[in-house]
Amino acid sequence: SPELVRSVVETYRRTGRAIVLPQAPGRPGNPVLFGRPLFVELLGLRGDQGGRVLIRRYADRVAAVPVGSDEVFLDIDTWEDYQAALRRIN
Repeated sequence: SPELVRSVVETYRRTGRAIVLPQAPGRPGNPVLFGRPLFVELLGLRGDQGGRVLIRRYADRVAAVPVGSDEVFLDIDTWEDYQAALRRIN
């Protein structure tokens, strides 16, 4: 949602953390904001692991935005994923 994206961006600006992500009880979600210092590493990642590798590697540089919705667990990488997500939330 626009509100969630706004919260993630505001948390990034306020904390200066390299990674900001929404988090429902004990579980990280999407969208994840990666700061500029991680762009080169992020672009070098391959496969479905994606940014999770960096989230683990830089766990001490992560800020979490608490959320109550499980929509943050949607992982959209393809058009089909997007269509499935739309069906799930509507």
